Amino acid sequence: PPAPPPHPPPPPSPPHPSPPPSPPNWNIWASVNLTTIQRPLDAGSDCELAKSLLSPYYAYANDFLGTRCSVVTRQGAVINTTTERTFSTQETATRDAPFSSTLLFTVYYTHNNTALDLFHSTMQMRFLWANMAEQLRLGCGVLGAYTDTVGNDGFDVCNYAGQSDACRHVIEGYTCLPPPPSPPRPPAPPSPPAPPS
Repeated sequence: PPAPPPHPPPPPSPPHPSPPPSPPNWNIWASVNLTTIQRPLDAGSDCELAKSLLSPYYAYANDFLGTRCSVVTRQGAVINTTTERTFSTQETATRDAPFSSTLLFTVYYTHNNTALDLFHSTMQMRFLWANMAEQLRLGCGVLGAYTDTVGNDGFDVCNYAGQSDACRHVIEGYTCLPPPPSPPRPPAPPSPPAPPS
């Protein structure tokens, strides 16, 4: 009998899928912080407003990766940290401290290059800080700070000269006035007359 026909060769194995891309490097960042002593900041609306005020200065860079914003509010012995998008809140007990609320806005980049340096240069503009303080309704006593991971010098933006050791810029009109002096004490009432003797 004739031999059975040969089996066709097996089809070639499909190519192995490419490995997933490496996760982005979230280690290159610049941070803009704004602290107020006037009102609690909101991780939703205030973070969105900060993003809209700052995005023209970072969002169009080729190596822009993303942002993160959170709000830390201190009220006496409790610190609440709320992060945008997730709105997760973490409470941390600490020693008593006066009220303050800080917006922490961080911009991430994929490479250590000129885009981050350009953002650093932009944050040197005093009017940008004054505009953020006004738009976010931070009120008197505001303190701002800039830091990054590429070795640009960090600095503070203050409401009066000497508010911090790293104060580079002072934004006018945000110094809290001292409270008015207490009214004078009324004179002591006269002593009652002595009883007749």
